[in-house]
Amino acid sequence: MRAPEFEAVYGLLRTYLGKRPRRGPFPLESVLTWCILLCAQRGNDIRGDLLEIGVEFGTSAFLLLESMAAGEHATLIDLAPTEEWRTGIEGPYRDKVNHTFIVANSLNLDRARLPTGCRWIHIDGGHLYHQVQSDLALTAGSLSAPGILVLDDFFEIRWPDVTAATLDFLRANDHLTPFLLVNRKLYCTAQPEQGAAYSRMFSAFLQQHEGAIGHVRWWQDVTLLDGPILVAKIEPGRPLAALETDYLAVPLVL
Repeated sequence: MRAPEFEAVYGLLRTYLGKRPRRGPFPLESVLTWCILLCAQRGNDIRGDLLEIGVEFGTSAFLLLESMAAGEHATLIDLAPTEEWRTGIEGPYRDKVNHTFIVANSLNLDRARLPTGCRWIHIDGGHLYHQVQSDLALTAGSLSAPGILVLDDFFEIRWPDVTAATLDFLRANDHLTPFLLVNRKLYCTAQPEQGAAYSRMFSAFLQQHEGAIGHVRWWQDVTLLDGPILVAKIEPGRPLAALETDYLAVPLVL
């Protein structure tokens, strides 16, 4: 798998941060991780629909909308659209018409309403054990072979049910293989080989562009459920951090 060009990642990051109507709660470390992986999918011609459970302020959903290619579609699920979501989708993202917002509790959602062959799935819904298990069971079958499923708040001390439910699901099912953990988000693929390819690509990108990114650490000798997983910690330096704090298009020396 080819790593994306830094210019592509920086361009998506700058565009997204300049448009989103709210500065949180989507930390820059996670935003950058998503930009790397989303741009890698684009660069390796991995296409498909996108799916998110738990939209809330729309901070992650807006990045998905920004990353979509022609012909792709996003399905977004939440109990109700928030004011922040309406502000964004009626403002800077009003041209992003290729999405469907389903107002529903995912516990009661018919699987037939979900897309198949998704290249990206983000689960950030209810954080109780039965809710996480239900969302994983509901969406795992929608993930394409080269796609990525992201689970929020894994190893987050405030939400132990998320970690317990995820580990139990992964032990009982071979649908998902974890390959990356960054800032309490766990990244999984449907195939171990694909996860290994993403992991190698991600670590190579960090190594090549560490000076431009900031302070980066990563560990490749970590095992989760008897399988290898890359764990990374990213502290963006000032050129990237300035985009979030000041929305300045700071020229970056590559």
